[in-house]
Amino acid sequence: FAGYLIINLIILTVLFFRVIISSLRERKKLYYPGAISLVFLLSAIVDIITKYFYNYRSYFMYLGVLIFLFSVAYLMAVRNIEGIKNNEILGDQLKRNNFLKDEFLSHIAKELKSPMSSIIGLTEAIVADGTPLSKEQLLNTRLINYSAVQLSRLIDDLSDYSRLNNDGIILAKNSVNIKQLVDIVILITESSIEEKKVNIINNLPEEFPMVHGDINRLQQIFTNLIEASIKTLSTGTITISGKEVEGTLEIIIEDTGSGLPFWKLNNLFNLYSLKDKEDAAFSNLSLHITKKLIELHGGTIEVFSA
Repeated sequence: FAGYLIINLIILTVLFFRVIISSLRERKKLYYPGAISLVFLLSAIVDIITKYFYNYRSYFMYLGVLIFLFSVAYLMAVRNIEGIKNNEILGDQLKRNNFLKDEFLSHIAKELKSPMSSIIGLTEAIVADGTPLSKEQLLNTRLINYSAVQLSRLIDDLSDYSRLNNDGIILAKNSVNIKQLVDIVILITESSIEEKKVNIINNLPEEFPMVHGDINRLQQIFTNLIEASIKTLSTGTITISGKEVEGTLEIIIEDTGSGLPFWKLNNLFNLYSLKDKEDAAFSNLSLHITKKLIELHGGTIEVFSA
C-alpha cells in the first residue's frame, strides 16, 4: 500500500506541475485546473499521513479521484461550449464579411458600368459617323471599343456574381426558341472574331423544342460558352447540336480544339482554382457564373475532353 501511495503521490505531483506549466504557456486562468490538481494531490498526501502517523487508513484518495474525474468532465464540457460559441461568432463574422464583400463588388460594378457604356458608345459613334480616320486611328478606336466591351462584360460578371451569392437574380421565364437564340448569339459573336478563322455551326434541328427560361440569361450562357471555345482556337470549328433524351433537352457545344487534360476539367467552373499560362484564355468567373445560371434554370453542365 505504501508503494502504491508513493507512486501515486509522485504521479500527482508531476501532473500538478504539468497543468500549471501548460496553463502558463497558453496564458489561461489557473483557478480550475490548479484547484483540481491540488485537491487530487492533497487527498493522496492526507492518505499517507493518516496511514503512517496515525495508523489509520482513510479514503480521501478515492474521493480525490472522483472529484478529479467530475472536474475534468466539467472542464471539457465548458471548453466544448466555448469552442461552439467561438465557432458561431466566427461564422457570423465570416457571413458578414462575405456580405460586405459582395456589396463592395456590386457597388464597384455599378460605378464602373456608366463610364464603360460611355466609352463603348463614343467609339462606336466615331467609327459609324464616317469621320475621316487614318488606318492606325481606326484600328486604335476599334481596340478601345473592344477593350471597353470586354471590361463591361467583366463588370456584368462581377455584378452577377454578387447577386448570385445573395439570391438576387430572379429569372423572367418565358418560352424561348433555342435555335433562333443560338443564331443570334452566333451572329453577334462572329462580328468580334473576324481575325480568327473559326467557323460556328448551329446544328440544332428546326423542330427543337421550346425551352421555358429567361431569354437574357440563356443568351448569356450560350455567349459565355461559345466565347470560351473561341478563345482556345486560332482556327477550327465550333458546333452546337442538341437532342431530347427522356423528356430532358441535351445541348452540346463542341469544338475542334486540342482539349484539356483531365485533371483540369473538374476545376474549369471553380472560381478559385489556380491557373497556369495555358489556362489564361479561360475566365473562371464567367464559366462559374454560367454554371450557376444553368443550375438556376434547373439544369446541369458537364465538360468532356478527348
